[in-house]
Amino acid sequence: MGFTRHFSKELNFLLTKATGEINDSDLASHVKALNKATEGLVNVKGFADCRAITKINLTTQGTILSASMEENKPGSQIVILVPENNDHIFGMARAYQMFCEDYCEEVRIFRDYDEAITWLANDDSHEKKALSDFINNA
Repeated sequence: MGFTRHFSKELNFLLTKATGEINDSDLASHVKALNKATEGLVNVKGFADCRAITKINLTTQGTILSASMEENKPGSQIVILVPENNDHIFGMARAYQMFCEDYCEEVRIFRDYDEAITWLANDDSHEKKALSDFINNA
C-alpha cells in the first residue's frame, strides 16, 4: 500500500496516512513527495498516522537515510502516531524522529490519538476539532 498525503491550506496541516506494508523504498519516495508538497512552507503541522501499517519492512539504515532527506520546515511540528502494541513500528518512528529533528521545530511520537491531536493543537479545542474533522474526512 504505502503513503497518502492530504493537505489543508486553511489549517496549514499535512496529514499522512501509512497503510499496509511499507519498506525503505516506500518511505524514501514518501519523503521526496512530502518535501515537494511542503516546499517553502513554514509552521506546518504534520500528522503521520501509522496505525494502519500491517507489515513493516524498514531497516534502521533506510529509515535514517529517509529522515536525513527531509528538507528544512521552519517552525513545523510533527506527530507520528504509532499503534499501541507494536514496538517495531515505534522503534522505526523513534529512529526517524532522531534524524529529522533538525529539519523542524519538534517531532513527537504518540500511541494515543487524543494525546497526539491535543499536543498538535496546543490544547486549543477549536483547532483540535478542526484538525480532527480534517483527519476523519480525509
